[in-house]
Amino acid sequence: MHANGTELPTDPQTACDVLIQCYNVGADAEALLRAFISERNCEPFRAQFWVGVYGLIVRQSPLAQRPPHTSQV
Repeated sequence: MHANGTELPTDPQTACDVLIQCYNVGADAEALLRAFISERNCEPFRAQFWVGVYGLIVRQSPLAQRPPHTSQV
């Protein structure tokens, strides 16, 4: 994944893994930034790809692994 966009992974899971490896806790923000830039560049399919990658990152985050918190009111 280079800044010039020439090597876009075709597999969202691979892109997810690469972003997590490179950006750690900032991987979700990086995916959304890439989606935003793609949308601004009138590349809707690429934007959709990065939104999908964002979804994978969120589902794999440690917070997503926790059981739902229920409070007693």
